[in-house]
Amino acid sequence: MRAGLTLFCDPGLAAALRGVAAAGGREVAVLSAPPALMLAQITRHTHNDVLFTQTDAMDQAVAAGLVRPASRRDGFSVPYVLATRAGAAGAPRRIAVTDATAACRLDGRALLAAAAIAAPVIIGVATTADASFMVRRGDADAALITQTELRAAPDLALYQTLNAPAALTSYAAAVNAHAFSPDAAPFCGWLASDAARPALAQAGFA
Repeated sequence: MRAGLTLFCDPGLAAALRGVAAAGGREVAVLSAPPALMLAQITRHTHNDVLFTQTDAMDQAVAAGLVRPASRRDGFSVPYVLATRAGAAGAPRRIAVTDATAACRLDGRALLAAAAIAAPVIIGVATTADASFMVRRGDADAALITQTELRAAPDLALYQTLNAPAALTSYAAAVNAHAFSPDAAPFCGWLASDAARPALAQAGFA
């Protein structure tokens, strides 16, 4: 393993990025929080080497001087999907989706409407992790989650991939302006390289 580093990422990406880092032979401590909270933590100089977040949040980080602009790597994307319990049959009648809040910007009801997906019961939850928990507990038949979350959950299966707005599916990586690890910049470069593509694809990145 190479020198360890700390990475902040959006909820729904943590397990995927741990797997990607391991595939690259790197020791990475992955922490997740909503973008606004991550930026606030970096502003207070919370220990962090790499930020991996939605592109508009990264724009804010660059404008605020929280990351090194030259280190920024764009071009990552993560689809949203409807996931059901593995082996489930038939159309889901109860779908758990996120309400647009500070914890999760995704308006799940609007995304379902845009995809012409209807169900007798739509259950609003705070995060995509809550949505998948509802399915595991049997309180919902399907959950609106990221494809990265689906790939990390062998007990769930793909029901349908949804076309979410680019603002919600496009991500970027950059080195914290006060990064501690000497591997932060090489790691960002590796993430955007051809060598990382198989690991990213396996983890659910498009």
